[in-house]
Amino acid sequence: MEKPQHRNEVMKTFRAELARDKTRTQVFGISELGLVEMTRKRIGEGLTQTFTKAQE
Repeated sequence: MEKPQHRNEVMKTFRAELARDKTRTQVFGISELGLVEMTRKRIGEGLTQTFTKAQE
């Protein structure tokens, strides 16, 4: 995506889809590597806690 217009269109669509998510998110833009930079608040257990059990 070399054209800024294309990047803007992707970000607009991405933000519209994230608006449907109940979890709080922040989108910072597209990096030099073409990755969308964002944060998303964790609302539940992490994967480690979900898929592991304590040995008794």
